[in-house]
Amino acid sequence: MQEDKLKKDLLALEEVWRVTSFSIETDEKTETPILVKLDDIFTILDESLANINMVLGSRFVKPLRAEAE
Repeated sequence: MQEDKLKKDLLALEEVWRVTSFSIETDEKTETPILVKLDDIFTILDESLANINMVLGSRFVKPLRAEAE
């Protein structure tokens, strides 16, 4: 039961990143693409790292360790 919850947590994390859009603008001087609106991305990243650490810290993660890493 706990392994199933961890699996669902991992799937939810994958879905978050699957639907996250990255906004890109081109720098006028260098014509280089630049990521913008990074605050949202950093927030999602921080939450994702906390969730992954929670999953990896669980004693039930053994069968899912490779996927979580």
